[in-house]
Amino acid sequence: MKSNSHWTSGYTLVELLGGILVFAFGLLALYRAQIAVVKNNSFAHHLTKATMLAQDQLETFLNTPYVNPYNPDDEDWPWCDRNRDGGDKSNGYGLDKRGQGIADHFIQGEGRFSGFSISWNIANDQPIAGNKTIRLIVDWTDQGSVTHSMSMDCVKGPDY
Repeated sequence: MKSNSHWTSGYTLVELLGGILVFAFGLLALYRAQIAVVKNNSFAHHLTKATMLAQDQLETFLNTPYVNPYNPDDEDWPWCDRNRDGGDKSNGYGLDKRGQGIADHFIQGEGRFSGFSISWNIANDQPIAGNKTIRLIVDWTDQGSVTHSMSMDCVKGPDY
């Protein structure tokens, strides 16, 4: 009798389904990795924009006189401790507050920085007498409605 050798070579249906299943799990893992990369890239993009915005604002502060030469009591001056909590050690010298109505100053980002908000607080005579410490906080909300923030601190002494 002759044997049918062409039936003994190749893969069975079960082996093919197993291979397809392994391939599908591999594709699913790559898909999930791609989603994580896109989310992290988006966060990095927003963090970079927030850092640029904070640095730009701090540069403006550092180039602004310590007090308004035309009106020393000007509460709109960037270095003014509006709520007068900057010397209170019990609340962290007023540096931990953020948001409109709470912080010493608050502005909403515009143009390429829309979606970002900037708030800052002033601590008088910190870290030493005659200096002011500023904490600048930038907040933003991502597409998943998660709020993120970053902060920078800066010390400025009186202009001589």
